[in-house]
Amino acid sequence: MKFLGDNGVRAAMLCISEEDDQVLLDIQQKVYAYNYKNGTVETPNIQGLPSTSLPFKFTSSVYVESLVSP
Repeated sequence: MKFLGDNGVRAAMLCISEEDDQVLLDIQQKVYAYNYKNGTVETPNIQGLPSTSLPFKFTSSVYVESLVSP
């Protein structure tokens, strides 16, 4: 999901974790972890990300758990 903030900054939601109340966001090619319960923002240390001096693009996939088999 991509969105444009009031200040013109583009952001993309990469992942939602309901277990620890966090959302991973890609904001101007930097990854941030936002805790929506307490309002804190962290910069996670993720190994293997490309250099920020080079343009890169994240993609995400939707995964839904279900007890019903297709």
